Amino acid sequence: MWTEREAFAKQIGVGLSVFEDGRRYIDHERGTAEYRGTELYISTFELEGHTLSVCSEYHESPRLCQLSRGDILRLADRYLK
Repeated sequence: MWTEREAFAKQIGVGLSVFEDGRRYIDHERGTAEYRGTELYISTFELEGHTLSVCSEYHESPRLCQLSRGDILRLADRYLK
């Protein structure tokens, strides 16, 4: 639930204080959320003992890929100059 809440708050551009009003924005069972009339979709993944959630306006499930250390170094070298 924690990663879904984080992903939701980041998607709508607010902090976790959005949950302080007691409203239920997220339906964890369905993997959906609603904020100001917009339906959002939440996908949650388990990866090597870690949990990752992604919140988006798009219904398509995101795909995950793993990068090697070499891939990350090449990307960093290319884009962080």
